[in-house]
Amino acid sequence: MERIVIWFLLPVFLVAAPHEPQAVHGTAKVSHPDQNTTVITVSDKAIVQYRHFSILEGEKVQIKHPSTSSISLHRDVGQFPSQIMGELSSNGKIFLVNPNGIVFGPHSKVNVGSLIASTLDIANSDFISGKYRFTLGEKKGAIVHLGEITSKGNVTFISTVIRNQGVIQAPQGQFDMVAGEIVTVDFHGDGKLSFAVEGKLKSYILEQLGKVTANQAMVRVAAADVIIKSVVNTDGFVEGSQIVKEGGVVRIASSAEIHAGKISVQAPLTLMDGTLVAKNGVDFEGAVHLGGSISAGDDIIFGGPVLCTNKDDVFVSTLNGDIRFLSTLNSDAPTRNLFLTAREGGIHFDGPIGQVGPLNSLSMISKSLVIHDMHAAHTYALISSDILFSGYLYRASDQQWISSCFLTDNANFITEGGPLHFQGGVIKGSIDVDTKGGAFSFFALEGTGAENLRLRTGKAVLGEIKGVNEIYAEAEQLNLRGEIDVGHLHLDAKISIFQEQAHHPIKSTGNIWLLARRGNLGTKNVPLDLQTEGNIVLGGKAIFVEVPHEDHLSYLPGCRPPKIFLNGFETFDWDGLDTSTDDEYTTSLSPDLKSETSETPPQDSHVHRRSSPLYYTPK
Repeated sequence: MERIVIWFLLPVFLVAAPHEPQAVHGTAKVSHPDQNTTVITVSDKAIVQYRHFSILEGEKVQIKHPSTSSISLHRDVGQFPSQIMGELSSNGKIFLVNPNGIVFGPHSKVNVGSLIASTLDIANSDFISGKYRFTLGEKKGAIVHLGEITSKGNVTFISTVIRNQGVIQAPQGQFDMVAGEIVTVDFHGDGKLSFAVEGKLKSYILEQLGKVTANQAMVRVAAADVIIKSVVNTDGFVEGSQIVKEGGVVRIASSAEIHAGKISVQAPLTLMDGTLVAKNGVDFEGAVHLGGSISAGDDIIFGGPVLCTNKDDVFVSTLNGDIRFLSTLNSDAPTRNLFLTAREGGIHFDGPIGQVGPLNSLSMISKSLVIHDMHAAHTYALISSDILFSGYLYRASDQQWISSCFLTDNANFITEGGPLHFQGGVIKGSIDVDTKGGAFSFFALEGTGAENLRLRTGKAVLGEIKGVNEIYAEAEQLNLRGEIDVGHLHLDAKISIFQEQAHHPIKSTGNIWLLARRGNLGTKNVPLDLQTEGNIVLGGKAIFVEVPHEDHLSYLPGCRPPKIFLNGFETFDWDGLDTSTDDEYTTSLSPDLKSETSETPPQDSHVHRRSSPLYYTPK
């Protein structure tokens, strides 16, 4: 970024090895085994100040400690950034401090037990007492790393401007980029570091553009007053166990590929355009602009609002955990596609989906699913266990919900003329479905006896239905593929109501009301078997039904047949017979109707007794 390039335009004053070292606490002994090598032997907790701390390319500086657990502070008190162009090594822990900035050149090599490079200063008394508290002063230098750092422990950069474009290897430790007015570092007994970040920075720039291998990788920043100026840009490859980013705006660029054990982003806004791969979980605390893909072994949690900004398809998947959206999910354009997979867990939406900006498509595969309100054009859901839908689904055009158990609580499905398909499930409360003429189907539906199902659809396929209080359906045509056992049944089809092959009974403890406005009720081969002690009201151009009795049987106005004969008898009144049956519907929906109604009438009108269901052709 151009904001960083300025550091390469600063005057460079390079001298041979660190210049004029002075021990202000403890001891420091300097030796030169050869003209290109400087050895600085220090005591534990030594503080060494330099007029200028730089290493030329081809030079070597070795800092020797009494043991690998020893620590020393090296402070550059000059007027310019420290330039590390050669080799720096140490068997212990090094603090390198220069408020003017620290630059590790492209050919630099650092090999240490542990390293903290900081442009925030630390008081000598705090360092000696073990209180590692760094404070931002008037000088706000940058840390730029272009070389290679290898550490047996940890690597930490503390500054308001950090750019890592090199290689950092800390396979047993952690890599941290930390920005704040006050940063306190705590060393734990297990070798891990923790940070307390204080103050409100008005701006900071943290960029991870290099390759990092670490057990943990973290980026921590204090909250920013002007977020637009505060950017964390993770545009490199990070391989490790944990990545944490706190405060301000975190940007994971499209070229970034971050591998970690656990990824936790604690920032008001994350611009997520890259790829995150976590062995464990991924956790976003604030808002996320989701334009890249995420895969994890455990839970993926979006704590704030999520806005899909992807140009290409985005995949979010977890092997063993859940995917949870604790706030809203929207899209910045109606062309965005999102794929969610939690094969061994669930997908949970605590807020509405697409209410402000609907998605083009949302595909979900999981064991369970919890949804409230959803606005998505195309939805494909393959759920192996339970779905809980308790709100509205609308602005949708193509919906396929494949699940063995669909739980609802006063749910409403409103699509924009596209199909809506359910594998089946159990309902609680009431379901209201309006596909605006689109197709609708389900294979099994079960209630507790108090539920109501209201449908307004195009061509509908209804499977087995049990335990529902009332079904009210208006459809272009209704294909009944399973047994129906409900309280009350009201089916109104523009064309026909029929069963294709299996002869499933239609049972009701209340009333049955069936109307096929331009087609048939049932077919000759598969008549509708109506079983109820309540009233039966029928209407259609042709009716093939079986009924238990005729006491409560009636016909809608204009749909009464010429004569009726029940219980194995049929009758034809050829004088009143309407032979102008619409071939378009009778041929396509009831192929047996035309031949039945067009046979040569008998010479005289009389009753024909045979063991067949009630059959009539209304006038």
